[in-house]
Amino acid sequence: MSLKGCSFLDFQGLDGDWARAFFKNVDKLGAEILPSNSKTVAQVFLEPSTRTSMSFQMAAIRAGAKNLIFDGNNSSVKKGETLKDTLMTIESIGADLLVVRHGGEEKLSQIKMAIPMINAGEGAAGHPTQALTDAYTIF
Repeated sequence: MSLKGCSFLDFQGLDGDWARAFFKNVDKLGAEILPSNSKTVAQVFLEPSTRTSMSFQMAAIRAGAKNLIFDGNNSSVKKGETLKDTLMTIESIGADLLVVRHGGEEKLSQIKMAIPMINAGEGAAGHPTQALTDAYTIF
């Protein structure tokens, strides 16, 4: 199972076989996704978060990556910049991975980026990473 270059935005197209393979290999996958300390993970949290935000930051640190923390309260998002434009700007400055939490109407699955994205919560639309960790705990 390889996740290199893949985004994780929702559960569409994923089945029980994928989940079992993922859980079986989860410890090996972190090193594959962020294999060196030259990688930068942009943490884009546009909704309040403690557990999810800190968990993703610590995961990046443990993988040897640098964290680029985006402060939505002090950005052009406050002036009406779209989520897509914000993510494209962050991508253009050299981020290798986007971890995104937002509550807006734009769907991450509708935004095409050249770098991988992880959906860290999309308001009422879902929180697939939390569902995945809950399932892993049960598994």
